[in-house]
Amino acid sequence: MKLIVGLGNPGIIYRNTRHNIGFKVIDALLKEANIKLLKTYSHSLSASLKISNERVILAKPLTY
Repeated sequence: MKLIVGLGNPGIIYRNTRHNIGFKVIDALLKEANIKLLKTYSHSLSASLKISNERVILAKPLTY
């Protein structure tokens, strides 16, 4: 199992800033995997998928 955490700042005012590149990477991976829904878990948005028979969890933390 692998965990990929995309760091960024939650909130609409930070959406298109350089500080959210981690969130953008997670969004790109989700788009590539055709996954749209992230679940809220432990102060983060997360999704699980398989890449080459390996379980991968993608996470976007919602805290500073």
